Formats: sequence, C-alpha cells, structure tokens
Amino acid sequence: MVANGQAIANALGWLRSALWRMTFVNLTVAYVAVLGFACGLGVLFAQWGYASVGLGAIITMASAAAIAAIWLIRQRVPADAGRLEQARLAESLAPELGTAATSAVTLSDDVVDGGRFSADLIDLHLKQTRAALDGVDFPGRLEHRHHRARRNLRWLLAACMTWAIAMLLICDAGRARLAALVLDAGAAQTSDIPLAGDIRLTYRYPAYTQLPPRVVEGGDGSMTAVAGTEVLLTATADHKVEEALLRVTDMSGEPMQSVPMTVDGQVLATRLSILRDSRYHFELVQDGDRIVEKMSRPIRAALDEHPEVHLDAPASDLILKDDQNVDILWRAKDDFGVAEVNLVVERLGQANPQKIPLATSEQTGQRREDRYRWSLSDINLAPGNDVRFFLEAFDNDTISGPKRAVSATRTLSVFSASKHHLELLERQRQLLERLVDWLAAELVAPFSKTGGDQAIATQRSLVATMDQVASDFAVLIIDLREDKLTGDEIIAAFSNVGDHVDATRNQRSRDLTGVSAPLASSADFNRMLAHQLEQIALLENDIIYLDDLLALQRIDELKRTAKELLSAQRNLAELLQQYKDTQDPALRAALDQQIRDLRSRMMELLQKMASIKQSLPGEYRNLEAAAMNELGDQLDRLEDMLREGNLEAAAAELEQLANMVENMMNSIDRAQQELGTERYAELRAELAEFGKEFRELEGQQKALADRAEKLAQEYRQAAVDRVGKNLDAFVSRARKKAARALEALDEVANAPEIFPHTQEEMAHARERLLDTDALLENRDFAQAQSMAEQAQARTETVESLIDRQMQYNSDNIRRNLSKANRASREAKKHTRELNDMLKKLFPPANEVMSQNQREQMQRMAKKQRSLERQAEQLGKKMDGLSEQLPLFGGEPRASLDSAQSEMGQGANAMQAGELPGASQHKRRAADELGKLREALEKASQGQQGGMPLPLGMGGGQGRPGRGNDGQHSEPVEIPQADKNRADPQFRKDLLEAAKQKAPDRYEGAVRKYYEELIR
Repeated sequence: MVANGQAIANALGWLRSALWRMTFVNLTVAYVAVLGFACGLGVLFAQWGYASVGLGAIITMASAAAIAAIWLIRQRVPADAGRLEQARLAESLAPELGTAATSAVTLSDDVVDGGRFSADLIDLHLKQTRAALDGVDFPGRLEHRHHRARRNLRWLLAACMTWAIAMLLICDAGRARLAALVLDAGAAQTSDIPLAGDIRLTYRYPAYTQLPPRVVEGGDGSMTAVAGTEVLLTATADHKVEEALLRVTDMSGEPMQSVPMTVDGQVLATRLSILRDSRYHFELVQDGDRIVEKMSRPIRAALDEHPEVHLDAPASDLILKDDQNVDILWRAKDDFGVAEVNLVVERLGQANPQKIPLATSEQTGQRREDRYRWSLSDINLAPGNDVRFFLEAFDNDTISGPKRAVSATRTLSVFSASKHHLELLERQRQLLERLVDWLAAELVAPFSKTGGDQAIATQRSLVATMDQVASDFAVLIIDLREDKLTGDEIIAAFSNVGDHVDATRNQRSRDLTGVSAPLASSADFNRMLAHQLEQIALLENDIIYLDDLLALQRIDELKRTAKELLSAQRNLAELLQQYKDTQDPALRAALDQQIRDLRSRMMELLQKMASIKQSLPGEYRNLEAAAMNELGDQLDRLEDMLREGNLEAAAAELEQLANMVENMMNSIDRAQQELGTERYAELRAELAEFGKEFRELEGQQKALADRAEKLAQEYRQAAVDRVGKNLDAFVSRARKKAARALEALDEVANAPEIFPHTQEEMAHARERLLDTDALLENRDFAQAQSMAEQAQARTETVESLIDRQMQYNSDNIRRNLSKANRASREAKKHTRELNDMLKKLFPPANEVMSQNQREQMQRMAKKQRSLERQAEQLGKKMDGLSEQLPLFGGEPRASLDSAQSEMGQGANAMQAGELPGASQHKRRAADELGKLREALEKASQGQQGGMPLPLGMGGGQGRPGRGNDGQHSEPVEIPQADKNRADPQFRKDLLEAAKQKAPDRYEGAVRKYYEELIR
C-alpha cells in the first residue's frame, strides 16, 4: 500500500513540474514579444524626436511585462500546491479518471492518520488508481491543452520582432538618438525644429578662380562652392544662446569637425572652408540645456573640372620627308584657367619624354589656342624612325594641385625611302606567292574535256582569284611608280605580268561563257583546255622571271645596306681620330656615347643585311656569313681597346673592319653579276639579234625620213619662191589683215549685253589671230595658215551668235548690238581674206614639183610600205618573245604599233603629194623605232651581264608622245622654222602664254616679248 501511494505521489509531482516548465516557456515568449514591441515603439518615438519618451516606454513596458509574468506563474503553478490540487489537475486532464486521483490521495492520507477504512480496500483502490494514472499520456494531453496558446504566442513573437527589426533598420536617426541617450546620460536634446534662421552666407573663392566674393541671403543655408572656398556664416537663434557649435558631418552622418561659433545674444557667426561634400547643423546651449537640431543642411564642394586640350592639326598620323615642318593647331579650355600647355614627344626606349612649351602660366585664360610650327630639327629624328606626340594641359588649381589633361596621340615618322622600298619588296614577294598559289590551283584542277558543273565551278573560283591578283597588281604598280628606288624596268616587268593576268582572266571568262552555254560543244571544251595549258605555261615563265627579278632587287638593297655600313665605319674612324688628336677628357664621354650609337647603328644594319639575305635564293644566302658574325666580336674588342686607351690598336681594328665590309660588298657584286647569267644566255642572244634587226629598220626609216625632209624643204622653197621678191610685202599685208580683224573683235568686246558664250568664242578668235600674227613675223607660214583657219571658224561663230541674240531680243537690245554685229562681220571678212592669202602659199605639189621629184615621191612611198611590212614582222617576233618572258608589255608594243601607224600615214601622205605631213610622219616613225631599239639593247645586256630586264620605256602611265585618249600630242614641225630655235614643245608653251589677254595699252609690248622668246 505504501509503495502504491508513493507511486501516485511521484506521478502527480511530475505533472506539476511539467506544467511549471510549459507555463514558464509561454510567459518567456510573451515577455520577449512585448519587449520587442517596446523597443520598436521606443525607436519610433526617438525618430520623432522624443528619445526620452521612447526610452521610458521601453522600460515601462518591460517592467510591466515582467511583473505580469511572475504573477501568472504564481497563479498557474502555486508554490504550495498540495497533492490534492495536483490530483485535481490530473483529473482535469484525464476526465476518464473520475475522482479516482483525489480519492486515492484522500484515502492515502487517511491511512497515515489511522483512518476508518479497511486497509485492504484502500490498497486495492490505490493500486487501481496507479494503474489508471500510468495509462494516461499526461505530456501529450498537457501539450494539446496549451497548443493553441503556444501557436498564438509564436505569431505574436514573430510580429513583434519584425516590428522591432523594421524600426531599427528604418529609423537611423532614432536608433542613434536612443543609443546616445542610453550610453550618455548627459547627451543633448534633439530639436525637430530649426534652431537658427536668417542664415547669411558670404563666399570668398580661391584666388586662382579670379571670382569676386558672393553673398547669399534668405536661403535655406545650403552651401555650394568650388573646393577651397571660405564661407562666412551668420545666423539668428530663436532664443538667447549661451554657447554654439557648428557640427559638420559627412554624407553618412559620421562626425567630421566641430566649428565654434561666436555668440552675440541671438546672433551666431563662424567661418569654415569647403573641402568636400558634407552636411552641417547647429548645436546650442540654452538655459543650461544642450540642444541639437534634428535637420542638417548640405555642403556641396563643386570640383574644379579637368581642363580639355584638343589637337586639331595634324588630324592623323604623319609621314614627313626631309626637313618638312609640322603645323600644330591646338586649343585648350578650363572652367577657371589654362595655365600651361606642352607638346610632349615620346621616343621608343627613352625614359623621359621631351616637352616643348606651347603656353606658359605667365598669362592664363579659360580658353587658349594657338598655332605652333614644329621643326623636325628640334628632335633630330632620323629617316625611318618615328615618335609619338600629344598635347598636355594643366589648369591653375592651387588648392588640390594642377589637374592634367592630354589630347589624342599622333605618330610622326620621317619617311625612309629605303624602308619604303623594303616594304614594296615584301609586297612583291607576297604577290609572287599569290601567283604560285594560282599556278598550283591550275595544275591540280585542269579543265575537263567533258565539262561538268564541278569543273565550271572550279574555273569560276579561279577567275575570282585572277580578279584579286589583277587588282593587287594594279595597286602595286601605282606604288612602284611613286618609289624613287624602283627602276623603270621593274615597273615594266610587273606591268607586263599584270597585262598577262588581265588577258588570262578575260580569255578564261570568255571561255567559261562558251562552255556554260546550253548548246556548248566539245569544241568549246577543247578550246578552253588548250587556252588553259597555254596560260599555265605563260604563268610559269612569269613566276620564274619575277622570282629572279625579286632576287636581283634584294641584291641591290643588300649593296645599299653594305654601303651604309661602310659609311658608319668611316664615321666611327673619324670620331676615333678626333679623340686621338684632342685627348680631351671632357670629350671622352661624348665620344663614347657617339661610338655606342654608331655601334648600335652598325648592328642594326647587319641585322637588316641578314634579313635581306634570307629572302635570296639558296645559293646566295651564305655571302660572307662568317664575316658578318665576326663584326659583332670586332666591335666588342674595339670598345675594350677604347676603354683601355689603346688607340693605335683600335685604329687598326677599325681598318680591319673596313676591309671586311669591302670584301662583303665585292661578294655581293659577284652575286649580282652571276644571277641569271646561264639561265637567260640564249634569250639574251635572241634579244641582241632582235635589237640588231630593229637597228637596221631604224636606219632605213631614218634615211627615208631624211630624204623626205629634203624633198619637203624643196617644196617649201618652191612655194615661197612663187611670192618672189614681194615676200616681205606679203607678210606686211597679212599682218595688217590680222590687225584689222583684231580691231574689229575689240569693237565687239566693247558692246553691251554680249552673251557670255559669245565673249568666250571671241576670246578664242582673238588668241588664234595673235598666234597667226606672231607666226607670220617669224615666217612660219604653214602653222600660221593653221591658226588662221581656226580664227576664221571662231569669228564665224561669233557672228552667228550675235545674229541669234539680235533675232530673239527687243528692239532696244538690237539697236545696242547693231554696231557689234557690223564689227563681227568685219572681223569675219578680214580673217577669211587672211586665210585665203596663206593658202596660196601652199599649192598642190604637182603645181610646183618637177617630174623627177614626183617620181621620187612615189618611190619613197613604195619604200615606206616595205618598211611597214618589216615592222609588222618584227612585231610578231616581239609577241613570240613575250610568251617566254614578260619583257614586252603594252607600252613597247604600242610604241611599235605607233611606228607602224606613222609609216602607213607617211606612205599615204607621200602618195597624196602632202610632203610636209609625209615628212613628219616618217620622222616620228624613225624616232619610235629608235627608242624601241635602245630599250631592246639595254634588255639584252641585262644588269652587268646577268638576267635580261624588261623594256622600261620611262615608267610613265601612258605611252611617250600620246595623251590619255591615244591621240598624237607631239609638236608638229612648222615649215621654215629655224632648227636652231627653241624646242617645238617649248615654243608651243610660249604661244599658249601669248594667248592670254594682256592689259589695255600693253598688248603690243607683251606680244613683242613673247615673239622674242620664240625666236
């Protein structure tokens, strides 16, 4: 029985402990929730400026919650609760127990007191009650009873903590005020209203800005000024002030400085400097209380802007020649003042750039601009080298220091003909590689006799390749013509190969059109294949020749480089001799530097030579290779000798160096002589024979031209003899006719309302008459007659235009133009008469030539036909040689065609009895053959017995003696012209100058001047 009673007591005791724990946890959660709500409310009150109220609210609510929690614990779980109360709690949790728990506790107490009931019955009841208590899940039932309350408490805790955290994050000022109140019991009070008003700001700007002081009144107290500005602040407080401070914080609210303020009753004043963006507020002591205003006012430090500098000219990188100058056009600006502008020059490998002042701080301004002429002598830049340059500008900021700005950077290079030539050689090599790739494509994809879409597509791809190669040739040839180190024969070779490429492309395109046609036949396919094989053979010959020609140019470049190396050695020897003669210690350092510079230059030249030699054919790559490797060692020994003062040995070393370089040059000369000697020996012989035939043809043509000229002179003399002794009188009458025509034209020019087109035609007529007069005075009758014909045509046009103008205008205008109309008719009349007079000087040859002379003319015409056929045969030989090598291009072939054309025209003119024209045609034919023969002889000789070179006919864009339209533009020989006078082209230029209208009353003097020059 005792054991059962004790078990019941233990079960009821555990239930009391569990209830106490659960109650404590619930009340703790509730207390934390209340405390979180109180903290959030306190921070909110502090944000509104009531920090003390907020702190009091927190303390009050926390205390009340603690008291309530203690009271509830005591009520819910009394400390003196007996077993009977515990039994009732168990019965309330487990109604199925009924009153068993309370009765068991009562009976157990009754047994202890010696009660009235049977001990066995009590023991049985206790045993049953124990079993019933053991069968009840009191923890689960206790949890179920308090489940809703605990869930509500959790939601309350989450809401209150969210509220508290939100207030702490949002209310920064409230959080800071509350923390200050807690940590510093004597902290100042916060005022939500401004503590001072009527703020007056006086700005004193830095001296470099050159801005006058500025006063701002009636504002909100915000400060804005350039950094470094001093501000005098005065304000008026709302009450009498005992002490005042100006608190300055950064933009995040962190304190920066406290500025004391002078106090005069309610008037406050202080000075501060604006250095950076910040904020400020007032802190006052009134009636012993320290009060800080809640609001703060901004301080904005306007930064001094960086200056701007622009390099307007040059607008791009430059490549200059010789001693050209560079015009630097610049402009700079700043918000307060540009103090300094410099031209900065940077050299590769130079640590400190060179600075050339363009503007100094002696005179500053917000905008500055100027032009500076920069001479290359200022930087001593050698050809082939370059520098980078730009502008830098500084402002006049004395507070934070001058700020720097720079312009765009340009590169200045001094043009190096040698470097440019090397670049062209590299482009030639790349173009040669393109030709090789094209040849490979031709060889691996020959056109099929059966055609097919794939074969045609392949050929179209090859045509596209030809288009690109042709374009590259055209661009390269233009650049070669501008290169002063590229010979005419090199230009001719690439021009000839370019012509071959164009011809191949055009023929291939035509063949493709044929085989692509729907009705293409096997003949079309066979024709295209045959053309392709011919073109491959021509392409192979062109590639071989261009490769040798490129090697020849590389050898030339190697020779130039060796000469530069020898020149550098001589300069080094002169410097050494200078030091030997002076023995000046002060000169030693300068000479050492110059020797190092020359050494660097020599090593650079050696590297250049090595690079060139690597591009030569294999048999020429080892020219004096060992000697080149020894040069570096010799230069090292030379420096050691100079350092040791062994000048004699240094001089001997230099002499050995010079001998080595000269031996190298001799080796290069031998390589140049041997290049192509065996490969082109047979072709050179053919060219020599070809030139011999041309020489014979030229000799016969020249002899024929001489005979024709002699016969023409006889004809001229016979024509002039018809005038007889009255030749001077004839000239006088003809010149009077020209003068009268000029006077009539001058009268037309003075008429009002002449159309511009009429004035232009009249000016041309006047020029032709002046030409005629000058030629008459010099007895150039044939040319004078030509000028008179042109003058007649012009005067007739002038008359026609004036007639038309009179026809379509008013009566008033017709009256004004009537005098001009009469004058134009007079000018036409005199010009026609002048032309008729001159025509009589040149009768048909049959009228003045003897029978023997006429027969001679016919024999000469026949001979000319024979020579024309010989020239045609030589042209066919030229075409045959062109298939072997690109020696003959469009220009030499056109020269031969021109000679043939002149021969034909000369034969026709001779048969027609036009002796002067026939003579000129024959002479021009002889001249064309002579130029072609000289070019052929030069090509057959090659360069010092090596490979034959193309016919360089001057390297011009067109053929000599022809304009862009293909018409002859050579000066025509004027009959009776003295052979000792000036060149015909020069005379023509002077005549053109004489055509220009002279000032009034000076026409005669100007005409006499040009006539004297013509003589």
